[in-house]
Order: sequence, then structure tokens, then C-alpha cells
Amino acid sequence: MCNMTVVNRSTDPQPVRVAIYKRPIVQNALGTIAWRIVSLPRDASLSICTGHQYEIEAQTRSVGQFEAGSAGFVDRTHRSFENSGIDCVVENDPQLRIVPRAIAAEAVNYGEVRVENRTRNEIWVTVMNDAMPLYWPFVVLPGQIRNEDLRQPFYFAIAPAEIAPGERLDDIELLPTQTPFVDGAIAVIRGNAAAHSIELFRNSGQDWRQRAC
Repeated sequence: MCNMTVVNRSTDPQPVRVAIYKRPIVQNALGTIAWRIVSLPRDASLSICTGHQYEIEAQTRSVGQFEAGSAGFVDRTHRSFENSGIDCVVENDPQLRIVPRAIAAEAVNYGEVRVENRTRNEIWVTVMNDAMPLYWPFVVLPGQIRNEDLRQPFYFAIAPAEIAPGERLDDIELLPTQTPFVDGAIAVIRGNAAAHSIELFRNSGQDWRQRAC
């Protein structure tokens, strides 16, 4: 669980929009998406918690439905898991289901999402936190195993006005203000409408209020 406070000390008259996200490491070709978007008016502050309930969703069309030509029918299943990760098998006997396997604390894959597809069709896998996607859905082919590393930190950065939760972010645009979540820290947004910056105070006892914008 990670809780920190974000404070808007910019001179921007408009609310500043902040994207919260995780970067995919193993499936990095998927790109980064916004998990949450928060809007902070000038001089406002907000406490943000990223440690909630993880969930994995798998969906596919059954072989029978393909043969019947019913393209709109989708088998879907989901399962909750903790931040220790999940090592699971997706089966369909006869309905789609996710079967978890135990992960030991010392295991190499501790903290990962690992999915093995034992169905006859490709499956689309979505990893979520608080029912919102963390990553763009990825495909696991029959017999294939794919994984993603949850141990990477959450980040936040100033977001463009048009971005909504679940939409792809431009990694290059994020870099100037990209800041990792640090438990108990305070992040102060400074600057103006033309250019924002974020200053991180890891010790919440630091007198950040006395710093000039």
C-alpha cells in the first residue's frame, strides 16, 4: 500500500490534471495507460492511495461460438489477488475459469502476474486495480505463458487535458514531471500553465510550505 499527498502550488488558474499509472516492464510494447486521473485546483491537496484490490480478467470466445458464427459472444472470468501477485492457469471445462497456483515468498515470480493459457483459443488478459485497468489488455495464445511484473512502482505525472482513465499515455510527454509514489511523502506541483514541475518531499516533516513556487 502506498499513500502520499499531492499539493497544487502552481500559478495555473485551471485545475491541474494528474495521471497515475504503472509502466509495463515485460509487456512494454503495450505502452502506458492512465490508471486514474485526478484534478487538482490551485492550492488544493489530495491524499492518494494506490494499494487496493488487484484483479485479473480473462476473456475469450469458445470454439462452439466461433463455429456458430456468433462473434458477439464472449466468455469472461475474473479473480482477485493480493500484491504478492498471481500465478494462474486459464481453462475452459466447459466454462472459462482462472485457477491460481501458490506463490512462495521466496519464489522468482513473487510479485508477478503469470498467466498460462490451456484453452483452445487466444485469451485477452486485463490486470486491474480497484476495477480499473493497470495495463492495456494483452493476448495469450493457446499453450503460451505470459507475465507482467507488479513490483514496479506507481508513478504520477501531469496529464494532457484530453486523457481519460484507461487511455494510452505518451511516455515522452510524461518524462518531465514523472514522479514515483513514495509512501508518506508529499509531492508539490509548481510552475504555471506553460510548464509544470513536481517536487518530491520524502520526509513529510520537511517544511515544504516555505518553499517558493
